[in-house]
Amino acid sequence: MLIALLEDDETIAAIMKTWLTNAGHRTTHFTTGRAFRENVAVHAPELAIIDRILPDDDGIEVVKWFRAAVSASGPVLFASGRGAEEDIVAALDAGADDYVVKPMRREELLARVRALGRRVGSGARGVIGCGPVALDMANRTASLNGARVALTDREFDVAAYLLKNRNRLIPRAELLKQVWRTSAALETRTVDTHVSRVRQKLHLLPENGFRLAAVYNHGYRLQHIDDDR
Repeated sequence: MLIALLEDDETIAAIMKTWLTNAGHRTTHFTTGRAFRENVAVHAPELAIIDRILPDDDGIEVVKWFRAAVSASGPVLFASGRGAEEDIVAALDAGADDYVVKPMRREELLARVRALGRRVGSGARGVIGCGPVALDMANRTASLNGARVALTDREFDVAAYLLKNRNRLIPRAELLKQVWRTSAALETRTVDTHVSRVRQKLHLLPENGFRLAAVYNHGYRLQHIDDDR
């Protein structure tokens, strides 16, 4: 699992990275809120571990930003030396899924990561639903208002990635890496054509509660209007 770790203490971060790496995870480490925000806005992690006290930011505000700009549902583990009830409640209310108090213990941290990781895995096998659109990930079938919609394998993967990452800007390079499994340059028209077909087939239009926009020279953003309310 790809984990983004935001921790300004290099010693603590090194220990955590060792634990996570030995458990089979890939970890990217950031010491400032700014670096974390800049990176995960482009390369969304499967799980984020966020510290409270940062040299340039507040972990609570980073969690709120992550929920609004990167992922509404991606697992977030909040880490802090503060263990008071009000601190835990504040983090969970901001959007964190779990809370661990420092100093961390190896087995407890890995158990919490495994528990949050199961959410990622279950999403891959379950149903992604948003408004009238539903994608059955296990059977790789799509439906609109309950009626089956025929998608090619590539169109299905594009639709799933857009829905899982709705409300954030997805760069074309990220789509290429996650859907086409390549970092090589493809014709822009190839990506645009697949996104256009997904828009048409699943009716990702304002009248159905969606806004799917191409951001010039960057990528795409799928918004579900109800998410803004």
